[in-house]
Amino acid sequence: MSLQNAILRTVMLQPVPLMLFAAVYLVEKDELQSGNALWLVIAAQFVIAAVVWSILWVFFCLVLWGVPVLWMSHPNMSLWKVPMLAVRVLCGGIWELVGMLLWYSVQMLPLVIIPWVLPRAILSVTAFFHIRLQTWEETHSKNPHYFALICSTVGK
Repeated sequence: MSLQNAILRTVMLQPVPLMLFAAVYLVEKDELQSGNALWLVIAAQFVIAAVVWSILWVFFCLVLWGVPVLWMSHPNMSLWKVPMLAVRVLCGGIWELVGMLLWYSVQMLPLVIIPWVLPRAILSVTAFFHIRLQTWEETHSKNPHYFALICSTVGK
């Protein structure tokens, strides 16, 4: 499970350096031609795309943080379906998670107390995903077809 998460995080981050490299190349190309603003506009679009892709990568990493919690509660689920379920469970709660992480990061500003705060932060993120999973299962237990489609993937 952790290898799968590491591979997914690494593969999803690969386009960002390529986009930034393309933007730098286009800016250098424009300096050589001097006078054609089209290359600068395209370079700016590459930088914007890299920033948007980085934001999506951060969201994806936050979702993957809850994958082990979800997999432990549904061990018969296919490993490739767990990240999709994590996205569905976290839908609408991402800002709560970001707020909680910001709260713990402010507490960790003095470097001396990091060893005491970091385990609490990790435990609270795990509890957050567990509570989100329970509330998601309660709301979707009324529609058994949807929940069975997501969770009953034994042998697939």
